[in-house]
Amino acid sequence: MPNPGRLTETPGNGRAEMDTQRDIEPEAAARPRAAGFVPVPGARSVSLHVRLALLVAGTALPVLLLAGFIVYSGYERTRSEAADRVLQMTKSGMTAVDRELQNQLSALQILALEPELVEGDFEEFRDDADRFIQVRSGYVVAISDANGNQVFNSRRRGLLAPWVNRDAYDVVMKTKKPAVSDIYVGGITSEPTFTVNVPVMREGEVAYVVGYSPPRDIYFEILRRLALPEGWVVSLYDASGHHIARQPRLERKQITSAPSHLKTEVAKGGSGLAPARSLEGEPVLAAFTRSEETGWALVIGIPQTSLDRPARDSLVLTVAIGALMLLVGLAFASKLATRLVRAESDRSLLMNELNHRVKNTLSAVQGIVARGLPDIPENAAYRRAAESRLHALSSAHNILSNQKWESAALADIARSVVEPYGTHERLHLEGPAVILAPRIAIPVAMVLNELATNAVKYGALSAGAGSLHLLWSYAAPDRLRIDWRESGGPVAHPPGKLGYGTRFIERAVNAELKGTYASAYPPEGFTCTIEIPL
Repeated sequence: MPNPGRLTETPGNGRAEMDTQRDIEPEAAARPRAAGFVPVPGARSVSLHVRLALLVAGTALPVLLLAGFIVYSGYERTRSEAADRVLQMTKSGMTAVDRELQNQLSALQILALEPELVEGDFEEFRDDADRFIQVRSGYVVAISDANGNQVFNSRRRGLLAPWVNRDAYDVVMKTKKPAVSDIYVGGITSEPTFTVNVPVMREGEVAYVVGYSPPRDIYFEILRRLALPEGWVVSLYDASGHHIARQPRLERKQITSAPSHLKTEVAKGGSGLAPARSLEGEPVLAAFTRSEETGWALVIGIPQTSLDRPARDSLVLTVAIGALMLLVGLAFASKLATRLVRAESDRSLLMNELNHRVKNTLSAVQGIVARGLPDIPENAAYRRAAESRLHALSSAHNILSNQKWESAALADIARSVVEPYGTHERLHLEGPAVILAPRIAIPVAMVLNELATNAVKYGALSAGAGSLHLLWSYAAPDRLRIDWRESGGPVAHPPGKLGYGTRFIERAVNAELKGTYASAYPPEGFTCTIEIPL
């Protein structure tokens, strides 16, 4: 049966060549090799220290990568949970601000219903305005007429300056509804302030606009009650993105604004997250909520360092532990490699010494056989038989020694045993690449030697025109079949009795190799089939 990768003896060169024909059996390439180690070319080019170090690194690095992924996943989860909590804080804080503004607007609307104010009696109204400011700890109550002229100020009498911030005034005049101004620098105190404004209605029209400047400390207190961790920043912005209040508080008296990109995000409304920088220049993750009623926004800035530090610390700890484990593993690998190299050196030394002594022993045995028998014709056959068996044993031993007694190729065994008995034109060896374990290689060599000896004495190789075909193949994935075919020699006849060689073959195949042996004697030449498990 043809097999891929078979070794074929070709006349005239005596070397095994690879048969790569396309019509060979496709599944044969997938057959398992026989028991034994198959050396990989170049496998010993990398030192054992390097290979063990790569093994340790290849084992440790995936663990480190997995740990890093777990740390990163935990960081993302923690960041998301923290962002959700802070968004809820901005919503609750903005609700408190809206409630305070609504209370101030409601109180001011009640004040705007005073008859003295509706009738324009500002002197009588002044006492009501003073009481209103005292109760609410405010700064000033001012009134403007329908033309935008300031006609009353609780802190001044006489000629009054023009209305400083007309934006909210214009909204009230247009909508006839209360409005909250943006923060501005007051004309009297020269400090940032803002006003809540309500209309004074007379016969369905806006007669006056009452403006009240509430204390900003109320909003600082609202921000303080949020009880944010140290290093966090919370800001309350008006509809234009200017600071109403901030924690930590700003000592400067000029108006400050939110970063332009944060203004853009807040202007979209609702709640959200955006990267930003605090006034101190520190990177923060800004969580914001914008009021639908006033356009004001409350923003909490979480320092990026407080978000990143736990993940960074965990990652550093993971890398440190992983690096320590890797160094310990590399140290153990280096120590183990040193011991293995030393053990391999000792084994090689022992193996070489053993091989040397076995060769010397075989040589001594061969000398004893050659010189121990009397030099008479009757002993010549015994001497030749003994020498051939010793030669076969020595050949198999040499092949195994070259492979450090790990494996032997069947093609090498067959050539070393059979080739000395004939020319390449008369010998045909064919079969796939089969690797034999030492326990199989030596008995196979001895069996092939007995068959070759019989072929020289009685079979095809005893005649000049005879030829021998030795073929091997896989009878099963784990079973080897060897076919011995002789042709062109004397007519084959079954022996009258079993000789030593035949008994040796049967005992070796059946007892040692646990296989089967079947022989036949057709007229054209002796044949036999051997099957052994691998």
